[in-house]
Amino acid sequence: MSDLFEEKVWQPALEVVNIYEDYEIFRKSFAGVPPNIGRAYAASFIGAEICNGGFSQLFYNSTGILVPEGIEGMRLLGMRQTADVVQKAVDQLGEPYPREREDRITRLEQLEKLQGKKTWWPFESEFYKLINAENGGFQKAAEKFAATVER
Repeated sequence: MSDLFEEKVWQPALEVVNIYEDYEIFRKSFAGVPPNIGRAYAASFIGAEICNGGFSQLFYNSTGILVPEGIEGMRLLGMRQTADVVQKAVDQLGEPYPREREDRITRLEQLEKLQGKKTWWPFESEFYKLINAENGGFQKAAEKFAATVER
């Protein structure tokens, strides 16, 4: 993460957005940051979680609560194909997207029981290619966005 992104996006959102409680608390806290800052922040979580442990980790962890905003954030950063891959993976969990962690875990376990961890492989393979290439890669796209954020 670039210093500029950390200063203008990450830190301001980190101090306000609560991903560790229920969806109502998240929703209210997320409203406390400018929408584009929140979306870019959420996109950075998506990237970090998937690169660290795949889609299963993203959905299992508390950060899974902000996936819809993160998809919007990927698009905001000019990473539309990457956002589309994440959306296709999200679609595996069914509608509506489970914002509450317990609901996500239940759906995740049901899906993985039927299909195994291989459920995520096609999405992860495509995601890893795109996150480092599309629009110059996530780091460059995030830095470019951060440069447009006023203090």
